[in-house]
Amino acid sequence: MIFTEGERTQLLPKVDDLAEKYGIEPAIIYHIFRRDVGSISRPAACTSSDSKRASEESSHFTLKSNWERMMPRELVGQISHEMYNSFWQMVLSDIFVPVALYENAFRRFSDRSNSQQASEDVPHKVVLQKLKSEHAELIAALVSCKHKLKQAAKSWILEEDPSVVARSILQHMIYPRLKMSGVDALYAAHFIDVLHEMGVPRFNILFYYDRLLHKNLNFFFGIFKSIFLRLCISAPLITIDLFDVLPIDYLAIHK
Repeated sequence: MIFTEGERTQLLPKVDDLAEKYGIEPAIIYHIFRRDVGSISRPAACTSSDSKRASEESSHFTLKSNWERMMPRELVGQISHEMYNSFWQMVLSDIFVPVALYENAFRRFSDRSNSQQASEDVPHKVVLQKLKSEHAELIAALVSCKHKLKQAAKSWILEEDPSVVARSILQHMIYPRLKMSGVDALYAAHFIDVLHEMGVPRFNILFYYDRLLHKNLNFFFGIFKSIFLRLCISAPLITIDLFDVLPIDYLAIHK
């Protein structure tokens, strides 16, 4: 059964009830309501016009006044509420655009449009124009979002010890997010890249990847054993997510 937005709103408990009455973890609450990004105070530069309209139409989800209660107590004094909430509110398209995929699509449709067989095939040209327009919009939104995040990120991290920062980000942000889906795992990986790219004060990417590797070596070996020796069904999915979080560039950075 497929519910409309209004029906879904009526069926789901309010955010406050989920957090306080039912004890649902913040990560799960954000995962449930992420489609209502405008209504959970998603960064303005990363909010589409559709999301803004949705937030104006609904007052059911309001996290803005609950930031402090939504963030785990362990993170207080280590990272800001803005960083924690921005991480959970954003989606992959806010911080990453698959430029190579778009360029391949441009070449493919251009070749078809220019071929003799497709010289009169208008749909190919229409699709190509739509792809170029979509790509341009995504790039513009990405630049705007990153600019806004770079300004806010200057005060994101409060803890001076980079190893404590790395542990907190992994435990309360990266690990819970990568378990949601493959797309969420990619988002988590690119979020770390964005932190490094923006030069966020007190964030050290080497400490982060060292923490990720050194604390999970046995887990990696266990996954490989399950895949190749036991043909475990779920293990490959977990492995894909973990390797999405661990870019190949780590080896180059470490050298």
